[in-house]
Amino acid sequence: MKYFNGKRVFITGGSSGIGLETAKILCTSGAHVLIAGRDVEKLKKAQITFEKLRVTPEQKMSIVALDVADNQEVEKKIPAAIEEFGVPDILINSAGVGHSDYFENITYEKFDEVIKINLYGTRNMIAALLPHMKSKGGGHIVNISSMMGNIGFIGYSVYSPS
Repeated sequence: MKYFNGKRVFITGGSSGIGLETAKILCTSGAHVLIAGRDVEKLKKAQITFEKLRVTPEQKMSIVALDVADNQEVEKKIPAAIEEFGVPDILINSAGVGHSDYFENITYEKFDEVIKINLYGTRNMIAALLPHMKSKGGGHIVNISSMMGNIGFIGYSVYSPS
């Protein structure tokens, strides 16, 4: 994990689940970690955990309250995050929600919510950060997905395509 030492990493969905666990591993690997999520209290709790996991006092650990589904919010808050934290070497798109039910039971609003977070949220973050990453000389973009995106399962008519 020496590769991550000193790298700047942005992680969406970083206050819970896969995003949170990834952030913890990267903290213990010496990376500077910024997590984004919608729940400010969960973000603050995660930040306290990261502070305990850092391996050097110079490591930056930061949070940003952000709804990746809202493109205007992403476009507004990402420049401020870059100003404070720097351009990331790695963007990890881990924000996502699941919803399972038969298609006829899924409202338009629920379908729209899942698509906006899981699909457009990824697009919004890449669009906001890619120009900065390219001007820095590159980096890595990691999009977390589910096997259900490759294999259809009954009852996952919104989650699988998202």
